[in-house]
Amino acid sequence: MVALSFRLNTDHEANSEYRYSIADWKHYALLANEKAFNQAREYASRVYAAASSPGRARENAHLIYHAAAEALLNPRVARRLVALDIYAPTYGKPDFPAGTFEYVVVDEDKAFRANYCDIVLAQRLTQRLLEKRANRTKKRTKNTRR
Repeated sequence: MVALSFRLNTDHEANSEYRYSIADWKHYALLANEKAFNQAREYASRVYAAASSPGRARENAHLIYHAAAEALLNPRVARRLVALDIYAPTYGKPDFPAGTFEYVVVDEDKAFRANYCDIVLAQRLTQRLLEKRANRTKKRTKNTRR
């Protein structure tokens, strides 16, 4: 399923499973039948079906969800949502999620019980921290050679 869904804070139930049980959201299929998603649907179906084994199909699905999260976190998406009067944070630099708006990409089959957007943001932050550390180490090494 490729769709754009919305969940309001008021829709959130005490059950934490509801947070990522997208099919249970009131506005689950808000933009599910949009023609704009046809190319993405066809691509995902083709890649999934072309897998040589069920394990490879799951791996392909994992990469598709990861790519979808990367696309959703593109700052242009946030700018477009803000233009529609929807407060959506922009994650141009690796950042910690903040506020009440949450970007969500999940595997509905729940092979991974995680929000791929959180995974992407965590990877970006880790990469930034490792690069900072590497730069500090280079500077120290350079200064000790003098």
